[in-house]
Amino acid sequence: MQKKSLFIVIEGLDGSGKTTASRLLTQTLERTFSNKIKNSFEPHDGSTSGLYIRQILTKKITQFDPRVLALAFAANRLDHNMRVINPWLSPKEAFEQPNILICDRYYLSSLVYQTSLDFGLESVMALNEKARRPDIIFFFNVSNEVCYERMANRNLPQELFETKLSETREKYLKAIDFLKKRGDNIVEIDASVTVEAIVQQMLDAIHNYEPSWKVDEIELSSSNKNTVEIDKARFLTFLKKEGYRVGKELPGMPFESFELEYQLPLGVKQRGCAVILEESPRYDLVLQLLQNSNFYPISDFIIVAAPNAEALRNAYFEREKVVFENGDVKLSPSLVFVSRGDAEAQRF
Repeated sequence: MQKKSLFIVIEGLDGSGKTTASRLLTQTLERTFSNKIKNSFEPHDGSTSGLYIRQILTKKITQFDPRVLALAFAANRLDHNMRVINPWLSPKEAFEQPNILICDRYYLSSLVYQTSLDFGLESVMALNEKARRPDIIFFFNVSNEVCYERMANRNLPQELFETKLSETREKYLKAIDFLKKRGDNIVEIDASVTVEAIVQQMLDAIHNYEPSWKVDEIELSSSNKNTVEIDKARFLTFLKKEGYRVGKELPGMPFESFELEYQLPLGVKQRGCAVILEESPRYDLVLQLLQNSNFYPISDFIIVAAPNAEALRNAYFEREKVVFENGDVKLSPSLVFVSRGDAEAQRF
C-alpha cells in the first residue's frame, strides 16, 4: 500500500507531557521507518519573528499588543511551513518516499493563547488560513495538578502562559470544538498515564488514520533515549585537536558541561563551554538555561553536542541579551550545535 506523508501536531496544556511523548513517539516510529521522521515545534526559533516571540514568552518584553503577538505567531508559522514543514512532507521528486513530521504546538495554540474578547477565534484563524492543515492533532488531556507538578520538575523559569490552567483548559475546549466544525481531525489522548501508554494511544490513532504507517510489534520504553549518541571522550578530544583548551566541568548543571578557552591572534582569548546532551533539545530551552549562574563568566560561545544537531542549526538567529541571577546583563553566547557525525568528520 502506498504511504502518504503525515503531518502530526501534539497540543495540550503546559506540563501535559507533550515534549516527552513526542520524543518517544519519534524514537518508536524511527525504529520501523528509519530517517523518515522529523520533529519540530512552535514557536519556531529559526523562522521569522522567532526572537520576538521568545522574548515575550520569557517575559523580556512585557509591553506588547496581543494582536501584534498573534500576527507574529502567524508569520512565524507560515515561515516555518515554508522552511521546514512543506519541504519535508512534499517530496520534490515522484520517486521520493513520504515522511512524517511531528510538531509540538501549532495553530490550535494560537486559537487558545492569541484570542481575546475583541479578537476571536475566526479572526485568529483568518491570520492562519494559509498554514498547512495537520492530518492529526493530538490533544493531551490531563489534570491541572499533574501539569503543575510536571512543570515544577523542569527546574526552568516559568514562561508567560504557564499559569491559569483552568482558564486555558476552557479555551482549549472551545477552540477544539471550533476546529472540529471546520473539519480538523482532533484526537484526545489520556495523558494522565505513563508515557509508554500515551505513545501507544497515538500509534493506534496513526494506524487507524493511515494503516500503511503501522509500527511493528516492539517494546516501548522511555529509557530508550534518542541515542545517535555523543561519545564524550571523542568529542572532547576533537575539540582539543581544533585548538580549544578544555577546562573543568561546570557544577550544578542538568547535563555535562565543560569550560572551554580559545586563543585568538594578538593574545585575545575567548571563553566558552562544551555541553553534551543525550537527547535532542529545543533551542529555546537551551537559551533559558543561559540564565544559570554557572554560565555567568562564559560570554563568547557554547558548543552543544546533541543527537539532533542538524535540526537545531540555523543561520537566522540574533544574539539576545541574557539577564543573569546577579542582575548583570550580557549578550548571549553564540551557539554552535555539533552532531556525532560532525566530530567524526572533523567539521563544525
